[in-house]
Amino acid sequence: MNDITKIQNETPSITMLKAQRKLYRHAKNIAYASFGIFVLPVVMGNIAKYWLVDNTTYMYVLIAYSGLAAILKVVLSEWGKCIKKKSALIQQVFDTHVFGLSWQKHWGKKPTAEEINAIAHEEPNTKLLDWYETSIGKANHDVGILLCQMESISYDGRLKKIFYWAIHVFFGLLVAVDIIYGVCNYHDSARCFFFYSFIPLSPMIVWYAYLLINRKNENDLRQKLELLTSDAWEIALSKQEIPICDLVVIQDTLLRYRQTGNAVPDVIYFNQRNKQEGIAYESIKDRLRELGID
Repeated sequence: MNDITKIQNETPSITMLKAQRKLYRHAKNIAYASFGIFVLPVVMGNIAKYWLVDNTTYMYVLIAYSGLAAILKVVLSEWGKCIKKKSALIQQVFDTHVFGLSWQKHWGKKPTAEEINAIAHEEPNTKLLDWYETSIGKANHDVGILLCQMESISYDGRLKKIFYWAIHVFFGLLVAVDIIYGVCNYHDSARCFFFYSFIPLSPMIVWYAYLLINRKNENDLRQKLELLTSDAWEIALSKQEIPICDLVVIQDTLLRYRQTGNAVPDVIYFNQRNKQEGIAYESIKDRLRELGID
């Protein structure tokens, strides 16, 4: 037995989750703003150029806007990354508090209770109870920590898979249409193809490149997490106690994973939340049964 599922619903824990959620929402809003300012106008502008191809002024404006947007996208991405890192740090405060783990110096400065309370101010409590599956409380403390960590990894991974699939399809179709347009209209001039077909897509390319870089870092950390949790699970199945140092290493990697990953849009999150939570909870119950815990 452990107190994880009890502590997670206490007022200080809920306040941490409120602050984490608020910051994560801000990071999402920056991502939405980035998409709305730098991606949608470029998409619409590239669609409009099919009918305004002979309008030189329009084409120059589209090219100038695209070049500026590509630069501003880099700035906005760095801003969003800073907020996301802060959100992940507060999630780390929650986890270490609930799990009873010590804060590691290399994680950075630990957000204070005053900071967390200030951020969480006026954020509602809705949908924050039972953050981790309540049946985890039946396991020993070390196994309970591991199951919470595994639940976080599996839940996030399935949401990200849906998100990236949608993005790859969207970007692939856009680029394919633009290349076909460029080849049809500028096949006799590489210079025109570059300026009128490639440059107008540059904000999209920068946006997609950032996403892919983050995705690669996510995958590297995810593979490490899966290896670490698999090794720890083998220890649990052997009825031995999982060393706290092993759980701290997993938590350390989980922090970097959360700081690195791309935010999943609400349209996907809310559409998939109940389904993915159900899958995660069933997986936890299956693992408990492997340990002989019903």
